[in-house]
Amino acid sequence: MELHRQWELLLEKMREKGIKLLQAQKLVQYLRECEDVMDWINDKEAIVTSEELGQDLEHVEVLQKKFEEFQTDMAAHEERVNEVNQFAAKLIQVNRFVRLTTSFY
Repeated sequence: MELHRQWELLLEKMREKGIKLLQAQKLVQYLRECEDVMDWINDKEAIVTSEELGQDLEHVEVLQKKFEEFQTDMAAHEERVNEVNQFAAKLIQVNRFVRLTTSFY
């Protein structure tokens, strides 16, 4: 009987370890995504905080073109930011579920 109990305990600990490793992997992936997005935001923040408006028509046109490219880039990255936010929400839900299910054991 003791052998069976020890075996079951080992199996349970193995399952818990697998869950924790999967959670850790997801968390690291999320943190990497966050860091990438934050780096991108910090790079782009310089564009919108710049006081430079151009000294002549040619310079203003160059700045306008860069700003239009920035707007296009913003639209493209909006989806990525939303995906990272959705990923965070899923991690929170999974963490709550795991805490609920493991508290029953």
